[in-house]
Amino acid sequence: MRKAVTVFLDANILFSAAPGGEAFAMLWELSQQKKVALRSSAYWLIEARRNIENKRPQAMPDLETKLADVRVVAHAENVAFPVDLNVKDLPVLAAAVAAGVEALLTGDVRHFGPLMNRRDLPLRVMTLREFLLHY
Repeated sequence: MRKAVTVFLDANILFSAAPGGEAFAMLWELSQQKKVALRSSAYWLIEARRNIENKRPQAMPDLETKLADVRVVAHAENVAFPVDLNVKDLPVLAAAVAAGVEALLTGDVRHFGPLMNRRDLPLRVMTLREFLLHY
């Protein structure tokens, strides 16, 4: 049996997963099948909850249901390799690297786009669509 792929979910992925959609349903189904292990840090869970409360409060119960499948990992601030990433987004990458995940899933292609095709990082930075097509 193939080992589960471990992924770190950025707050924007969690935010978008709350109201659902086919791609998010597929990711959570893979998690239920133990093919994907979902991770995020408490810091990004708080950000996702805050954004849901401010923009889509009706989706909060759905977010909380989905969060039951997400294991919380330690928050981190810095990475030990050079990347061109703004101060706000660097802790996302740092927490994902510290957690030892295989992929960081984000919808923020504006900031993370330059990292998405790099092979010199200890993980892959991917959109959800790219992840689902790849795995």
